[in-house]
Amino acid sequence: MPEAPLTRVWRLAAALSASPDVADAVVRRVARACPGLEVIDEARLDRLAVLWARQARDDCPAGDAPGGGASRTAQSDAPPVLPEPMLMLLAAVAGQPREAWMLSRVFGHEIVHVARSMDCSRTAAQRYLDQADAKARSLAPPLDAAGLKASIRAWLDAQPAGARAESTRLDVARRRRHRRTMRNLIGGLLVLLGLWALFASVGHQ
Repeated sequence: MPEAPLTRVWRLAAALSASPDVADAVVRRVARACPGLEVIDEARLDRLAVLWARQARDDCPAGDAPGGGASRTAQSDAPPVLPEPMLMLLAAVAGQPREAWMLSRVFGHEIVHVARSMDCSRTAAQRYLDQADAKARSLAPPLDAAGLKASIRAWLDAQPAGARAESTRLDVARRRRHRRTMRNLIGGLLVLLGLWALFASVGHQ
């Protein structure tokens, strides 16, 4: 069964940020900006997740510091606790190399998809991926890509991604309906006031 668009966004944002709370915020922004996600192709959908995850990183730069956002998440959202290899990777690899590594090594996308998702050339995407691989190998002990992928995917699978994404979607839809209702009420009130003013001026003639 295909993964729901917002669940896909949530999982990628959570992998990039190591924070379910950041993933919720990314889903909320994507749901607000793009109500018709079902017709968006996967690379563009991943692009939205990457873009908003970058914005969240800029808003809270500590998330890219060694142990920054990741350690807070482990404390506030446990269980499930972030696996130690993931903490090591997030502390060592930040920004676009992290994006390329997650998209390729964890989610299994070809470099063309990675480049489209990151809005860069294939050459740049490959360079970012090579930088992340080199950094992972340089750690002590070196991080094995297959083991890292397994631990990160296990952490993601332990998260109620679908439920969190759907809850956020419903909240956005509810707020959108509320705003529409308020606009309709205000519009109706203005019409009534206009009619009242018209009749009042006629009555005074």
